[in-house]
Amino acid sequence: MQAGRTALRLATLLGAVALGGLGGCSDNDDESTIEKPVMAVVHSRETLAAEIAEAPQLQVLSDVLDDTGLMQLFNGVGSYTIFAPEDAVFVRLADQGTWLREPEQRPLIAAVLRDHIVPGYLTPDDIEAALVDKDMVEIQTMGDRTLRFTRDPSGILISTENGSVVRISGAAKQGSNGVAIPVTGLLKTVPPVS
Repeated sequence: MQAGRTALRLATLLGAVALGGLGGCSDNDDESTIEKPVMAVVHSRETLAAEIAEAPQLQVLSDVLDDTGLMQLFNGVGSYTIFAPEDAVFVRLADQGTWLREPEQRPLIAAVLRDHIVPGYLTPDDIEAALVDKDMVEIQTMGDRTLRFTRDPSGILISTENGSVVRISGAAKQGSNGVAIPVTGLLKTVPPVS
């Protein structure tokens, strides 16, 4: 059954489907794009919102998603993937992390987090499969930013055009309608505390 789901998910990514398929970098260095996968594979009976709320390393993210109203997105019927900054990310940001969580900064942190969210059900295995024989693949976020995925000896790196680079770190949380993939930093540069 699991092999069938994996094959279906990869077929969805690799095939030409209504909202797009998965493009790849060719040997001639053309840029590649992971477009929005449309099929969801159920791994949990709980929504992604519930999975995030229950994840011990994502409690700050859970609170911020609640505060900004973005958590509603992960309670709906649509499938989404979030590259989820772990609590340690906000701790490392120190005063800036605290400042970002203040009520008057909600529009800013919501914009930052939209750059971590992509439509569709995308797992780390899907990203690994997309990187087979390719140096890089790309996907658009809800914040209209391009994420670039590459692989190095220690795992999968995600970078943006603004120079942010993070690493996938830890097991993904898979809900009935989406995936939270823990990452080691923010994918968007935030202004200094004013």
